Amino acid sequence: MQPTPPTFPTDPSGLPEAARPALLELADGDVVDLRIGAVAKTLGDATVRMLGYNGSIPGPTLKVQQGSEVVVHVVNEGDLEATVHWHGLLPGPGAVLVSPAHPGGLHPGDGPVRQHPGRPRRA
Repeated sequence: MQPTPPTFPTDPSGLPEAARPALLELADGDVVDLRIGAVAKTLGDATVRMLGYNGSIPGPTLKVQQGSEVVVHVVNEGDLEATVHWHGLLPGPGAVLVSPAHPGGLHPGDGPVRQHPGRPRRA
């Protein structure tokens, strides 16, 4: 594990430009990779460094039918611990959706998630 820098790096030089978020329509049993990494984002006249999810800010929308189970592999390719903010998804056995993904590693609770009935279908 790499040591975490004391502050968030701010230099956007050499980083890829943040993309628009994708809509990923997933079927029961699908597996998707979610990669966390630094991107450059232009806000007004400034270009800033931000964390992107699959290269976008915000991250992709995962569209999952109610009752479906999908596996989301979260890999942190950045230089800071990071988390994923989930909406309407419940962890399955072995999945922990609130602990941080350490730099250079797989999310510690990588495992299946289930679409929760009656909730938004977005991650």
